[in-house]
Amino acid sequence: MKCPEWGHRGHPTAPSVPAAPKRAGGTGRSRGSPARPQRTPRRRGAEREPPTSSWPRRAQQPQAMCPGRRCWGLGSLLLLLLLLGQNLGFLLEIPQDAVNGTVGQSVLLPVSYRCNSTSCFPLSILWRFDLTSQIIITCTVQNCSLDDGGAPKNCSTKCFTSLPHSGRVELFPENASLLLRDLRLSDSGVYTVSFLWKRQSRHITLTVLEQPVPTDPTSEGRNLGFLVEIPQDAVTGTVGQSVLLPVSYRCNSTSCFPMSIKWTFDHTSQRTIACTVQNCSLDDGGTPKDCSIECYPNPTHWGRVVLFPENASLLLQDLRLSDSGVYTISLQHQRQIRNITLTVLIQPVTPDHSSEGISKQDHIQNYIIGASSLIFLLLFLVFCVWRWGAVQKKKMRIVKQQQEYAKSLESRPFLP
Repeated sequence: MKCPEWGHRGHPTAPSVPAAPKRAGGTGRSRGSPARPQRTPRRRGAEREPPTSSWPRRAQQPQAMCPGRRCWGLGSLLLLLLLLGQNLGFLLEIPQDAVNGTVGQSVLLPVSYRCNSTSCFPLSILWRFDLTSQIIITCTVQNCSLDDGGAPKNCSTKCFTSLPHSGRVELFPENASLLLRDLRLSDSGVYTVSFLWKRQSRHITLTVLEQPVPTDPTSEGRNLGFLVEIPQDAVTGTVGQSVLLPVSYRCNSTSCFPMSIKWTFDHTSQRTIACTVQNCSLDDGGTPKDCSIECYPNPTHWGRVVLFPENASLLLQDLRLSDSGVYTISLQHQRQIRNITLTVLIQPVTPDHSSEGISKQDHIQNYIIGASSLIFLLLFLVFCVWRWGAVQKKKMRIVKQQQEYAKSLESRPFLP
């Protein structure tokens, strides 16, 4: 029995069969044409090309797909860490969650926040009233720089105020505190500040009183046509925040104006700001409104103090530890003097255990999120190492199969 000849790529060829004669006029090869030369078989021991199979493609397929899978997995990991860890570098605190105000005066709803990097910005801040959809003001804070403690400074802001509160509210972008002017009894309620992109919110309860409570019983009747009152003679603030030193006054006629108001610091001649209030009108209770004012702040407090002519209250911004002390307001034409003591703290003071629990809860939540992110990252790395090992084993198995197949072809008998 004749063995089959070895054909192209080392595969056995079918036995040769004589070609059938072609018909006349056919398109086949003529009888006189030379026959197709047969291919010479390869000698034993000569190099053979690897067999045609899908093994090389299978071996390369995991290697080609693996980078894409790794990129997809790494992108998913970064996105998950971004969603889970967006609050890790953000701290929101309320130094006072219950504030009292007086009709016609101004009041500050204090807030403070800190970031670990400028990636917190732009930041969207929203104030609402009475836990409803009644929006007071919404602002976008951006282009901030941070001090060593993470407190923002030199921020730019774009704000949109609702019509019922137009001209009566002001938001300070460096701490998100809200200033309410010309208070009304209807302003009493719960105010909510929300940091939309950080998914954090806090509540402050405001109680507006109809008449302030005088701290000095002898103040009544000192000037029959003029009354000055201090609703709070001790105020606490925080470094980097703003604080309001509250005052109110009433007149029985517009003859009180023009009026000279001066604020001094620490019972000395160190003038903080001096203003002249004039052209005021009076409501039924004698509270001034629609006043014009000319102020001259001290260079040491330039850009950090604001006086409200309707009530003579003083707003101090960007507080420093050196601002602690006794502030004195003098209404010179009326010869009236009052004192307010300001204490500036490095860290906010939580007035009750409920607000302290909120802050601790935020810290615990941040730690849990950070630990979960780290565990997920480790599991992802373990999976990548396992997957890489599996691909390497598969490639080695394919190479071994190719070698075994090549040896089987070499072991076959060869007949010349």
